[in-house]
Amino acid sequence: MDKGTENTSLVVFSTSARERELLRYSLAEGGAKVFCFENEAIFFDNLESIHPDIVIARTDSRITACRLIFAVHTLNVNSPVVILSDMLKAENIAFQGLSVAVHDMSLTDFGEKGYEKIFKYKIDVSNDDKSFGQPLLVGESESILKIKRELPYLSESKETILIKGEKGTGKELLGRLIAIGGSSEQIFVKINCADLSAPEISFNHTLYKSPLYTAGQGWFPHEYLQMGLPVCVLLDGVDRLPVNIQSQLLFLLEEYPNRSEGLIDNNTPAIRFIATSENNFETASDPGDIRKDLFYRLNVIPVEMPRLRERKEDIPLLIDYFITDICVQKKKSYQIITSDARERMCAHHWPGNLDELRGIVQRIAMTRDESFIHSLYKYPKGENSLLVSLDHMFNAAVLMDFKEIKRFLPEVNRYGLKSISDRFIARIEKKILQKALESTNWNRKKAAEIMGISYKSMLNKMKDYDMKVRLNIL
Repeated sequence: MDKGTENTSLVVFSTSARERELLRYSLAEGGAKVFCFENEAIFFDNLESIHPDIVIARTDSRITACRLIFAVHTLNVNSPVVILSDMLKAENIAFQGLSVAVHDMSLTDFGEKGYEKIFKYKIDVSNDDKSFGQPLLVGESESILKIKRELPYLSESKETILIKGEKGTGKELLGRLIAIGGSSEQIFVKINCADLSAPEISFNHTLYKSPLYTAGQGWFPHEYLQMGLPVCVLLDGVDRLPVNIQSQLLFLLEEYPNRSEGLIDNNTPAIRFIATSENNFETASDPGDIRKDLFYRLNVIPVEMPRLRERKEDIPLLIDYFITDICVQKKKSYQIITSDARERMCAHHWPGNLDELRGIVQRIAMTRDESFIHSLYKYPKGENSLLVSLDHMFNAAVLMDFKEIKRFLPEVNRYGLKSISDRFIARIEKKILQKALESTNWNRKKAAEIMGISYKSMLNKMKDYDMKVRLNIL
């Protein structure tokens, strides 16, 4: 027994009894306390009380891995997650802003003395809890990936940012993420522009000997500047800003970044502005719209938040993230939403965007009933439920990543493009088979019927892909 690890607690998740016992035996050799779970809901409900040093998940399902990672992040248990899989890689399942470190290890690498290999992840865990409680930008659609790539630049920049998008698309969340990525000591202040009203005030020079304070008196948080820390102001719904305040805001935007001696104390910390809007000011022309000079000052760095119906491939991940977050917040036992309900939700148009989706998921979490989904969300005319399921499964499938593509390019002349493509097509076929088997609790005859192939063909394919029968009791 390793004295340095005898007080370590590990949580293991696997739907296979054989795999759980192998992992328990191997990991217990190091002297750790090992808690094994085969049911996701029970795993989630016990994770916080155990507060493990390391979470280990044996799964080839990307969706399952993401759910486990969301649970660790949401509960703030600060445990690294190790995914044991020959198919999944950490960079493909770790999300920007996670408060948890994600590692991957192949089953071959685990081998003997797996505990020694896994325990090093506990040693490598940072004690920095800056990311605890932070919002998470969930999604892997191209539009969301583009925003994620731009986040470091947006956070480091001191220029004014205008985030545009429909109601409920996550504009405020993005604003908070931008602010969080800046100074660790930065104060974040949100101002709801629709609630503002500016009284008639006359500029006086009693405070800071400047009209700068007076310009925002009654609504602008000048008092935060006295704390000596950088301030980020989120102007939420700037398109609803009253006309009589727009000139004051313009004055503040111009003066704070360019403050000079005589205007305000030179020790006043840096301040930056982020604005959100549902309207596109370039096409606005009605009276009372934002004045042009204010728009130009706000629109230094424009960012567009996509509508949910434009990134439907993100809906499965969002469902899992919302259900995890809501169950933790409301102290409800975890619930896994069925495949049929998820597919219907993926086919929906979502005019209310993320707000509507979260509301529906919250209703399911609170009532423990998803039957209303069947009448509320129907498949579009002519659209088959299986096709919808496959469409979204392909979006979440484990396909080639850039490193694999780069590695295989020099081999094209040697092996031929067809043989390389066949390898990855086989990967997709295995994923479809696994999906069909999981949906039937690994009933091979029923899975074969769903796939439209003979029972014998199903057995042969399972043999080819070394897929062993396992019971999924979730």
